[in-house]
Amino acid sequence: MKQQAEYQHGDGPREVMIKKVVRLGTMQNVGSVFCSIKYDEKGRLSISGVEGPRKGGHCRGSCGQIEMSLGNGSGIQPAPGWTSEGISRFLGVWRQWHLNDMRAGCEHQRRLGYAKYDEHPSEPCPTCGYEYGSAWLHEEVPASIVAYLAELPETDRTPAWV
Repeated sequence: MKQQAEYQHGDGPREVMIKKVVRLGTMQNVGSVFCSIKYDEKGRLSISGVEGPRKGGHCRGSCGQIEMSLGNGSGIQPAPGWTSEGISRFLGVWRQWHLNDMRAGCEHQRRLGYAKYDEHPSEPCPTCGYEYGSAWLHEEVPASIVAYLAELPETDRTPAWV
């Protein structure tokens, strides 16, 4: 898949687009692990994956937010261009930045550790007054993370679907 990436940060307009598929590697008894990375001109990041995709829409493993089941990625034999450390880093970026435009808490609440539904504060933020969960907030993905994602190796195999 062809990727597009153009970087402009600062006061000017931002035009960043990434649309690519990567293959992390192979899992025993499952097959290849593919991930779709999308970062649009509004700064929204979405990552999803599939373990062992098969024709017809089925797969041998999980699909969607598979980063939860992959742990640190140690069960994946890396694809060309990847290392075990690189897979682990990618999974960390996925966990931190996926759906960055749907944050339930403000930046102050996130710093205090309120990131999950069952941990949300009942009182408004003491710094800005934001009431947790009253809107979806956008958290800007750092330029270094956008550049990192844009530079990841493209898939070396064509998946049945991602």
